[in-house]
Amino acid sequence: MTATETRPLRYNFIAMCLHWLIAFAIIAMLAIGWIMSDLPNSDPSKFGLFQWHKSIGITILALSIFRLVWRLMNPAPALPNNLKLWEKWAAKSTHWLFYALIIIMPLTGWIIVSTSKYNIPTMLYGLIPLPHIPGLEGLENKADIHGVSENMHGFLAYMIASLLVLHVGAALKHHVMNRDDVLLRMSPNWLGGILKRFGGPKILGFLALGVGLSFSPAAHAKEWMIDYAQSQIGFSGKQSGEAFKGGFKSFQSTVDFDAVHPETAKISATIDIASAYAGSAERDSYLPQTDWFNVKTFPKAEFVSTTIKAKPDLKDCFEASGNLTIKGASKQVLMPFCMKTEGDHWRVDGHVMLQRTDYAIGTGQWSGDDLVQHAVDVTISLSAKQK
Repeated sequence: MTATETRPLRYNFIAMCLHWLIAFAIIAMLAIGWIMSDLPNSDPSKFGLFQWHKSIGITILALSIFRLVWRLMNPAPALPNNLKLWEKWAAKSTHWLFYALIIIMPLTGWIIVSTSKYNIPTMLYGLIPLPHIPGLEGLENKADIHGVSENMHGFLAYMIASLLVLHVGAALKHHVMNRDDVLLRMSPNWLGGILKRFGGPKILGFLALGVGLSFSPAAHAKEWMIDYAQSQIGFSGKQSGEAFKGGFKSFQSTVDFDAVHPETAKISATIDIASAYAGSAERDSYLPQTDWFNVKTFPKAEFVSTTIKAKPDLKDCFEASGNLTIKGASKQVLMPFCMKTEGDHWRVDGHVMLQRTDYAIGTGQWSGDDLVQHAVDVTISLSAKQK
């Protein structure tokens, strides 16, 4: 009797429990992680989701270590003899890669928490305090470690999601196409009975579709913090043929942007119109008046992006399309912008050419192009870094 023949036909009860507990925990962690990454820091629910994400992650780490020990002590059921050599190699490699990922990923999350400048305590399920990893808090380069761990954590999330889809797809292939007992090895008796009775094609086909749609890697934008002291929104034009420059002293902007996935980005800005200036006391006195910005009725201007895409011909350059609202008039505008690094900050420079008459700016005696040019060049220069 060979070693393969002495192996069990199915995984034991403890192995099954660990497998399904970890599987559902991974699904929950990925879902919570992607939901909270889309929420702004101002959302009160984000803190609670972070605590749940960390709690589930540490639970996965503990269960995975226990499962790995149990797996080393209890041999897995033998694979079907009709499998090709590469199929057996792929199955074993996938399993061991899963073990590595579900242990390393929670560890990177723990490192992120332990090196965060905010020093937020972790309460597992709101009950059990989890200390930071000893020795990391006092390191001089903990910001660098934090950044590397954060990038790795996100990358591993995509890997686990992709591997999960591959794993489910392989199990369905064995059950639906090969019609062997590979899937039944990790199925409880009641589920195994259902799969044997119905063959699984329809039920498992919908399951595969659901898993594929839910956990195919999705990109999520990253939130940026604006350094307003080093940022400005300006404009330039001509009055009676003479060039002038102006701008706005006060504005607020929200930037969620990932240069790798610009299609997921969201950019918005609210401008305090009363803070406008135009380079001379005389022009400044006109700006709040009804013919110009009519500040009393329309104190704010707003820009909200609708789509953002990379410019293929220019590195680190993009185009933001969105709605610009001034004096109650909303128009679609296209603003190209480019990015470059300045120390630990990014400098974002963009501009858009507007027609002031589209927004009823400069009406009445000012409506002619000969006195004040209709075309106004609006420039945006932001200094920002990722939160």
